[in-house]
Amino acid sequence: MSNKDVMSAAISIAMLPTIHAQKHIEIIHKLINDLDKDDTEQYSSNGFYLDFVKLLLSKNPSRAIDVLQKAGYLKLLLPELDSLFGVVQPVKYHPEVDCGIHSLMSLTAAKKVTNNHLILMATLFHDLGKGLTSKEILPHHYGHEELGVAPIKAIFARWRRNGSDVLFAEKWISTISLYHTYCHMCEVLQPKKIVELLTAIHAFEYPAFLEWYIITCESDQRGRTGRENVPYPQKHTLRTYFKEIVESEVGLKESGYLYLLSEEEKRINRINVIHRIKKAMRE
Repeated sequence: MSNKDVMSAAISIAMLPTIHAQKHIEIIHKLINDLDKDDTEQYSSNGFYLDFVKLLLSKNPSRAIDVLQKAGYLKLLLPELDSLFGVVQPVKYHPEVDCGIHSLMSLTAAKKVTNNHLILMATLFHDLGKGLTSKEILPHHYGHEELGVAPIKAIFARWRRNGSDVLFAEKWISTISLYHTYCHMCEVLQPKKIVELLTAIHAFEYPAFLEWYIITCESDQRGRTGRENVPYPQKHTLRTYFKEIVESEVGLKESGYLYLLSEEEKRINRINVIHRIKKAMRE
């Protein structure tokens, strides 16, 4: 019995129209009991990344990950994600309470609108910092955005050991961890913070990244019990900010002047555009 067999079984579970949870947990548990520890350690850095991507692209990855977690397999290969299960959050914002359940619900929400594995992975990993929250401040998770970078780097450090080209994925998902709450607050966020966000996700160079980011943040918002279909007006606000900035720079690009500006001058111009939008909204 090999680790690839376990992941193949998990992918099969994800493809089923219905699930018999306890039965499938027992199947996975039996499979992992026959695994060699050294083989599992080697597989975690050689083969697991590609198999995990296959799992994310399957019909119902959240279901399969839930089974892997309950069977004890997730803690062997993704302890950073496994550590979220059983960790509480404020009921006011997270009626589902459990951080692990929220991550799976967020993944389910993202899966409804995309099959981009980087968006799905970023959504699943967006709250890894909550697994490192000090017990003294629970159920709150102050600073979890920054705390999430270390476990993301730890995961990708394992995945890079055998040459997997995952550097971009690591940078993108780390950025999502740092900035995913900015979208929720974008209607009240300071203009300089909005420009910082758009710059960090490289929206000005690759506009599609803004949509990747929005999908992840909206999925975070909808990955909460009873809020699966709530409106998310923040995405329209953020798109408006971005659109107005881009349109303000069209003339500068055509004249070639934009390329003569320093990064600081561009930043200030973009901040001023958002100031004007916010002022117009208040009037």
